[in-house]
Amino acid sequence: MAQLSKEQIIDAKDILTKVVPVPEWGGEVTVAVMDGPSRDEWELMLYSEGKADQTNRRARLCAMTIVDPQTGQRMFSVDELTKKSGIALDRVFIVAMKLNKIGSEALEDETKNSDDPGNGSSMT
Repeated sequence: MAQLSKEQIIDAKDILTKVVPVPEWGGEVTVAVMDGPSRDEWELMLYSEGKADQTNRRARLCAMTIVDPQTGQRMFSVDELTKKSGIALDRVFIVAMKLNKIGSEALEDETKNSDDPGNGSSMT
């Protein structure tokens, strides 16, 4: 694999998206990979005073990853999504977890797909 230049890294289209059908809402939404600061924000939201905080976990991740397909900007606040169907949120949550490689399943997939476990692997 070739060494990348700064420009190649900056220009890389690494914020992948996936369109998710949500019949409960009557259409589809676009779910995106979180950028670095968003991923840090997500991880910090999961802990409060050093303890795991799972409150509104689905709505939180959905709010962090549902984006406008044209602009890539987040569309919802956590409060807005807490009022929506848990079934609909689950549909989006599952895709967001996989796309962002969150959770034990994602870790297992990453390990299986890695050529060199010490090196990690790329998202394709």
